Amino acid sequence: MSIVTLSVSGLSYHYEQSPEPLFTALDFSLNTGWTGIIGGNGAGKTTLLRLICGGLDLQGGSITGVRDRIYCPQETESPGDLLDEFFQALYEGNNTAGRLFSVFALGHDWPYRWETLSHGERKRAQLAAALMREPDLLALDEPTNHLDADARNLLQEGLQGFDGVGLVVSHDRDFLGALCSGFLFVGDGIARYRPGTLEEVFEQESREKTAALRRYENLKQRYEQLKGETQARRETSAQKKKGLSGRTLSAKDHDGRARQNGLRLTGKDTIGDALAKKMQSRAERTRTELEAAAKDKPRFRKSGITIDGAVSSRDYLVRLPAGTLPLGAGRSLRYPDLVIAPGDRVALLGVNGSGKSTLIRKLFANGGIRTDETLHIAQEYGESERRALAERFGFLNSGDLGELLSHFYRLNGKADQVHSPELLSPGEFRKLALAEGLFRSCTLIILDEPTNHLDLPSRMAIEEALGDYPGALLVVSHDRAFREKLCTVCWEIAGEVLTLHPSRHEATCRFSGGASRGRP
Repeated sequence: MSIVTLSVSGLSYHYEQSPEPLFTALDFSLNTGWTGIIGGNGAGKTTLLRLICGGLDLQGGSITGVRDRIYCPQETESPGDLLDEFFQALYEGNNTAGRLFSVFALGHDWPYRWETLSHGERKRAQLAAALMREPDLLALDEPTNHLDADARNLLQEGLQGFDGVGLVVSHDRDFLGALCSGFLFVGDGIARYRPGTLEEVFEQESREKTAALRRYENLKQRYEQLKGETQARRETSAQKKKGLSGRTLSAKDHDGRARQNGLRLTGKDTIGDALAKKMQSRAERTRTELEAAAKDKPRFRKSGITIDGAVSSRDYLVRLPAGTLPLGAGRSLRYPDLVIAPGDRVALLGVNGSGKSTLIRKLFANGGIRTDETLHIAQEYGESERRALAERFGFLNSGDLGELLSHFYRLNGKADQVHSPELLSPGEFRKLALAEGLFRSCTLIILDEPTNHLDLPSRMAIEEALGDYPGALLVVSHDRAFREKLCTVCWEIAGEVLTLHPSRHEATCRFSGGASRGRP
């Protein structure tokens, strides 16, 4: 493939329901190689990828330099047309399809049982199908979501061989650092490209934000000083004019009146006004600079959330007798007695497709979970669930709605978009689902891949809040740091067997802490 360049010029976009444009006159160029797209949830990263790949109509500007463009979305609900194309090529003996089929460890029956595949398996199939096309431009939206460690390594290896323009949106810093040679920072309606390693560009971004904040504060202080001096000069000039009016002079003070007339003739009585106008002009110029600096000033939010919770008075929150769980395609999972007691913190581990989400559904059906005392955040939410959540806002009183919006805002959410679910990115919607559940008291929280789609500040806020939560936790996550900080008990699925590791230092679950109450 010849070297190609993506050129974006004057790109603008404005969602009809949004009060402000998302982008205004973006300009940037990207060459062959992988570029990471960096920005908070709701900054417009997904919209930018869809605009570049033709999934949304341009409202202004142009995109040139690339022809064949493929967008691989965050969602895994539908296999899409590319998967059929991939398997047809595979059966026709296409070498590229065969290699990717092996690299991503796909199954021949996956197109026929898409609904039974895990989200991680679906994501691997999507990525293999997209890479097989070998497009000029490949845009990947959160490709590491749902993937276990082995699958991430395979993905990284497969992507490094791509020789077109690659764009990747991800909050996985290790993945971005290993793959990308430059980064496009998106936010507040602008885009800035920075070449270099992830550490280098973040350090540069931090320096520039600090300098921008310092410039803003200095200009603000200078503007206030100039306003004060302008007002003082006006008051001084007014006092002098009052003294020159003659009202304070005696009718017999002929010399004083002569001096006043002389000042008027020479124009010296207007010097004070001229100085005040000059000072005002300087203040106006400084105000213009201040308004420009305000656009570049980094925006800081109040962070930190709390989770209302309680320790249940029941002996067990979950209790599932030992048994066998059908997984489909002739597979099954054997598990021992599973117990979660008040205060337990359990990590459920297993590779993609091992049955973690299926086991959670079994716990809800037969494990004695009280739904009114439990917060469950699922891996993914469909359109109907998005709208149902938005509709529930109408039943909240003003106090509860205010608290929900406060939690959402502190997770970096955009509060002006909560009543328009179609505007919310998957990450924004996940924050909203979390915010809805966090302010109601619960004794058990079940999180299925809670960090999927979330930006780094949001991950840290949730991690900190869960650390102080007094109730029980069941966490499914491929984020090792997240698991190890929060959990003390490990349920591990290996093959077709689930094994309990109560406070043991296993290779795959290096947790420390008290002994498990969830004994077999």
